[in-house]
Amino acid sequence: IASANRAEGRTTTALHLAIACAREKKRTLLVDADLRNPSVHALVGLRLDKGLSDMINDGAKLDSVLQPTGIARLSVVTAGSATVDSSVIIDSPNLPDVFKSLRANCDVLIVDAPSFATSDDALILAGQAQALVLVAKEGMTSTSDVQQAARRATAAGYKVCGGVLTEHVNRWTFSWLRRFLLWT
Repeated sequence: IASANRAEGRTTTALHLAIACAREKKRTLLVDADLRNPSVHALVGLRLDKGLSDMINDGAKLDSVLQPTGIARLSVVTAGSATVDSSVIIDSPNLPDVFKSLRANCDVLIVDAPSFATSDDALILAGQAQALVLVAKEGMTSTSDVQQAARRATAAGYKVCGGVLTEHVNRWTFSWLRRFLLWT
């Protein structure tokens, strides 16, 4: 789950999708991969001590960073204790092995990625995903911003499977999202 810009609702969207999957009796793992601005832990009331960055940098095992949420079948891996530039961590040669371990321990893996505007982290993370969902906020995100993010992802060979429009207030906005989805 990524967005073109910051503050478009991607973390909330990722959390709600994860809850929905868990309610469908799927072992669901939500990973906060926004190492520059982690926020999943705050939404679900977890500690931010060990997490994804520790798995990538220090070889921490999933069992030592996995945190239950209180929602059946939903666990979280927070961003962790990043001490170096997040781009260095995300671009690590260890990343594919970490994601292999994450996928092996759940039915559904949802990754809360940073925005495309923040860094190339979202693009690198998309390489570990089966598909990318772009989040846009009504009244804030321009169609061109979403299209640019989608173009960057598809040019790199990644599949954009759809989009989510947050803070939708009227039925006419559906046409904006429909134009975006038809473009991809």
